[in-house]
This record gives sequence, structure tokens and C-alpha cells, in this order.
Amino acid sequence: MMPGTENTVAIDEGSFQGLGIYDIDPTSQAVTLRGTALSGPYTGSGPAFMDATDLLSFDTDTSGASLNHFLVNVSGLSSVNASSPYESTLLGFGGFSVPPSFKVNAGLAFANAGGVANPATAPATQIGIYQPLNGPYTYSDLGSIVEPDTSLGAVFFFGAGLTPPSTYQQIGGLSRYDEYSFLPTAFIQLVNLSTSTTQATSVDLIRFGSDGLAFLTSAGQIYLVRGPFVVPQLLQQNPKATLASLNITSVTHGAGNLRITVTGSNLVPGATVNWNGAPRTTTRTDSTHLTVAIPASDLTATGTAFITITNPATAASNAATFTIN
Repeated sequence: MMPGTENTVAIDEGSFQGLGIYDIDPTSQAVTLRGTALSGPYTGSGPAFMDATDLLSFDTDTSGASLNHFLVNVSGLSSVNASSPYESTLLGFGGFSVPPSFKVNAGLAFANAGGVANPATAPATQIGIYQPLNGPYTYSDLGSIVEPDTSLGAVFFFGAGLTPPSTYQQIGGLSRYDEYSFLPTAFIQLVNLSTSTTQATSVDLIRFGSDGLAFLTSAGQIYLVRGPFVVPQLLQQNPKATLASLNITSVTHGAGNLRITVTGSNLVPGATVNWNGAPRTTTRTDSTHLTVAIPASDLTATGTAFITITNPATAASNAATFTIN
């Protein structure tokens, strides 16, 4: 989905057809392809927006294994060099994993294979690689998958255990890596998963709530993990946050999803913005700024809402008033 809108998406139509930008008319329920053609054969899979004008994909269909960069405009997709998508070959981005092969977080591309790069440069700049993701025998049946959270300074992977009890049948679980040192900091085993089965593959790993991770397999298994493994700050004594201001203080009822920037102080990793006491999806920019996603369902009726900030394991901050006209 394109950042800043609910009605524009990038779709991978297959290895030969390529990628396309589609606009959705919610009134007529019509879907329209921008431009006259898709991006073409072997231009990448698992599209991910950097922003509203830049789209990335990864070539999982050929031995090129490149990270591809497209520009997004009113005519659809165009290449940054006018003849082909700008391709970058990076360490740790190789392999033929099921899309999405990488995820974008805070402007960086994090790959399932462990590589991380800055795709804003041409070619993309390799920053590092998270190793070891696997033991001597890779967790190939399910496949590793990544979920970065730069607001926590952490990168999570599903894959083999760091110290498998056997080199032939490794345990599967979630690893937490320090974003900056590239070193593993924690591992938690997920039961009933091993390399002895080929009945399931990894589908996705996502962050949810203030301290949650959700892992899904193609067999319909859903693993939910919460607590200090995700947010170690829950085990620390943290200062109470202070809320200073909101960049938006009112909206007309019936508006769509809303993103608010919250300014404050003492905002530690794992800080959460609350809407009338209930947590909402929050991203920490730095120690003084958070962004929070307010769903349209919170804005259906006129009234007043109270916004607070909660640091892990602390009481809520002072409140700011938000008006729904």
C-alpha cells in the first residue's frame, strides 16, 4: 500500500508480467492500472514502497538476485535510469525466498537473508548483515523471514536456533538482533516447528501492539509472542513520559485513518501512544517524537478524546485533548 493513501497499491502480477500500480475508487469499487503496461519480465517480486514516489522489488526469479528501484508517478512505474530498473546486488539479499524477501523500515531495506542496505543511494549502499541467521544446516523447509523495528533498535528473524541441539534437526524460533551491532541478543523457541517437516512455509512475521510479534505459516499456524523478548525495556525502570504537543489537534468526524505526530520528552524505546487509555500503533522517531496511527473507527462520532504516552512499565503521561468536530 502506498504511504499516505488507502486507495493505491503496488501488485506483483508474476515473474513474467511484472509489477503494476493500481488505484482503487472506493465509491464505484473499480480498480484501475496506472499507465498502459506492467513493468515486464523478471523485474522483481514482493514490492515495497520507500515513500509515495519510490518503489522497491527483489528479483527472486533469476540468478541476478538484485534489489530493484522504480519511480512512481501518474503514469505508473518508471526506471530511475530510463532504460531498466536500477539494480543493486547486495550481500545477504540473495536466495529465492517466497516474497516478501525484504521489508522497508525507516528508509532501510532489511532482507530475509540478513542483509540491510540504504536503497536511497544509487547503487544501494550495503550497511551490514545479521549473522549467523542459521546453523550449519539452514532452516530451509520454512525459510527465514525478517521484521525490523528501528524504533526499538531491533531486528527480528524467524529461523533456526542459535545453538541447535542437533546439526541435522534444528529448533525453530525467533531471534532478536541489535540493529546497530548486528549481533543476536535473544532467542525464543516456537514449538512444533522443525526442519523434519516440509508441510509449511513462512508467510510473514509482523510487529503488533506495544510489545507483540506475530508469526504465520502456510499451514495456518499463528504464533503470538509478547513481553520483554520484544521490548526489553519492560524489565527496566523507565522515566515517566511527558507529552508536550500534537501536530494535529482536531479533525472532522467521519475522516479516514489519521497519523498524528506527538512531541514530548523521556520517550524510550517501546513508548506507546494511548487514545482514551487504549494503546494505538506507535512508531518512535527519537527521544522526543512519536507517530501514532489513529484508525477511522476512532473518528466516527463527534466528541473529545484524550491522548497520553506510556513508557514500558510506567504510568501514563499527562493528557492532551483531541477534538472530533
